[in-house]
Amino acid sequence: MAEKSSSAATVGGVDKIAHPRVRGVDILRDPLLNKEMGFTLRERQILGIHGLVPPAIRTQEEQSHNVLLNFNRWDNDLDKYIYLMGLQDRNEKLFYRVVTDNVEKMMPIIYTPTVGQACLKYGLIFRKPRGLYITIYDKGHIFDILCNWTIDDVKAIVVTDGERILGLGDLGCYGMGIPVGKLSLYTALAGIQPHQCLPILLDVGTNNKALLDDPLYTGLRQPRVQGKEYDDFIDEFMMACVKRYSKEVLVQFEDFGNHNAFRFLEKYRNDYCTFNDDIQGTAAVAVAGILASLKITKRPLIDNVFVFQGAGEASIGIASLLVMAMAETGISESEAIKRVWMVDSRGLIVKNRPSGGVTGPKVRFARDHAPIDKLIDVIKKVKPTAIIGAAAVAGAFTEEILTLMANNNERPIVFALSNPTSKAECTAEQAYNVTKGKCVFASGSPFPPVTVNGKTFHPGQGNNAYIFPGIALATILCDIRSITDDVFLESAKLLADMVDDKNLAMGLVYPPLSRILQVSTDLAIGLMKFAYKHQLAYHYPEPEEKRKFVESYQYDMTYKSFEPATYDWPDGLNSTECKI
Repeated sequence: MAEKSSSAATVGGVDKIAHPRVRGVDILRDPLLNKEMGFTLRERQILGIHGLVPPAIRTQEEQSHNVLLNFNRWDNDLDKYIYLMGLQDRNEKLFYRVVTDNVEKMMPIIYTPTVGQACLKYGLIFRKPRGLYITIYDKGHIFDILCNWTIDDVKAIVVTDGERILGLGDLGCYGMGIPVGKLSLYTALAGIQPHQCLPILLDVGTNNKALLDDPLYTGLRQPRVQGKEYDDFIDEFMMACVKRYSKEVLVQFEDFGNHNAFRFLEKYRNDYCTFNDDIQGTAAVAVAGILASLKITKRPLIDNVFVFQGAGEASIGIASLLVMAMAETGISESEAIKRVWMVDSRGLIVKNRPSGGVTGPKVRFARDHAPIDKLIDVIKKVKPTAIIGAAAVAGAFTEEILTLMANNNERPIVFALSNPTSKAECTAEQAYNVTKGKCVFASGSPFPPVTVNGKTFHPGQGNNAYIFPGIALATILCDIRSITDDVFLESAKLLADMVDDKNLAMGLVYPPLSRILQVSTDLAIGLMKFAYKHQLAYHYPEPEEKRKFVESYQYDMTYKSFEPATYDWPDGLNSTECKI
C-alpha cells in the first residue's frame, strides 16, 4: 500500500511536490494534484490511471467552461455553494481557476452572504471534512491533534469557536464554514499556497438551544465552557500552534464573541503572529472606504463627524483606526475621539449611563453627554457627515434617517456594513433613492447597481477580502511576527489609493472585485515595503525586486505535466508506481 500523499508547493515558480511514494490512483484522490480529465494519454499510462477516467481529454479552459455550465444550472445559491465545495474537494487548481476568473460571480457564493446560509445548514450539507476540529475535551493533547494534520508546511491558520458567526449568532461547530471560506480567499484572492492554509474549529459547546436540539448538529451537545477552563484551552491552542508550525505561523481569529475577541487580541498580539479580522480587518476596509469617499465629498477627514450604529468588534475596530488616521493629521487623540459617536442597543454610549453603564472597549468612546435612547435622535442632535452600521440590526438606517443625512450634507457617507444581506442596515436601493443619489454608499454584502435620475450607481462592497488576503501574503513572505495596528492603517491607505476617478464616478469607493487578485498583490508589495522600513520584517536579505519575489511564490493554478519529457522523474520508476 502506498503512503498517504501530503502536499505540493511552488517555490521560485517551480513545483516541488512534497509527496512520498504514491500511486497514480492516489493522485486522482488528491485535490492538490488531481486534473480529472485533464491528464494526457501519456500521463494516464505513466501514472497507471488509464481507464480510470473517461477517455476524453479536456483542457483546463474546457473544464472551467463545464464548471460554469453546471454552476449556472442551480437556481439556489446554497446549491451553488455545495457544488463549488465539491469541486474544491476533488480538484483545487480547477476550483481556484474558476473562482479567480469569475470572482464577482463566485465571491457571494463562497463567502458572504451565502456562506452564512451554509453555516446555518452545515449539518445538512456536510459532505467531507475540511480542516481540524479541536474540542474542549482535547485539552492537554492539542499538539497531538495538530500533528494529525499531515501537512507540515502550514503558514496560515484561521480559527473560530463559532460563537458569533457573521450576524447570525452562536452557531457552534457549524461555524467551520467561516475558516474554510476565509482560507479559500487566501488562495483565490492573494495566491497563497492552499496546502499552507489550515482551517480550525475550536468546539467548546454552544448556547444555541436550536442547535442542541438539532439531530444533524455535528458538534458537542453541551453549553459553552467559559471562564478559566476556556482561557487555558485557548492558551494551550496558541502554544501548540507555535510548537507545531513555529513562531512564524499566522493565526487569524474569526467570529469569536465580543467579550473574548478584544481580550484575546490584546493578550496575544505581542507574543504571536496574530490578528482579529472582525476587529482589525473590518476596520481597515471601512477606513479605506472612508478615505476614498473623501475624494468625492471633498471634506478633510478631521472635518467629518461619525455616528456608529453598534459598538461591537467591528465598530470599535473601525472607530479606533479612524482615530489613528485623524491623529496622523496633527490633532490629538482626544480631539479625534470627539468626532466619534456610538450607539448600541441601549442608546448613545455616554459616561455614567443609567441603563447598565459602559464597560470594556466602549469606555474609550463614552461621551460626556446626556443619554439619548434612539439612533434617529442622536443623528438629529449630532448632524453627522457619516453613518456606519456594523451591529447586524436590519433596517436600522430608516427612510427618516437617510432623509436627515441628505438634508444635512451635500454628499452624506452611508456605510451599511453588516452581514449577511438580511442583516444590512439598509439596501443600496433605499440609500440611493431616499437621498436622491447624493449619498456615498458602501455595504458589507453585495447589492446590484441602482439607477436614480438616469445615473447608475455601482455600490461598493466593504468586504474584508480586500484586506486580509494581502496582509496574510505580506506576513508570510517577509515574516512579520507582530501585526501592529499601523499595518492595518497602512493597508487602508494603500487600498484607498487604488480607487481611481473612474471608480469614483460610478459610486465605487473600492476597486472592482474583478481586480482583487491584483489588488491583493499590490497591497502585499506595499506592506512589505512598509514592514522593512519599520523593522517589522524578519525575512532577510530583503528582496530587491519585491513584485518578482511575490509572484514567484503565488499559487500557480495551471496544471503541471507529469510526463517524463517535462518532469524530472527519479531513477528506477515504472509506469504503475511513481515517487514524486
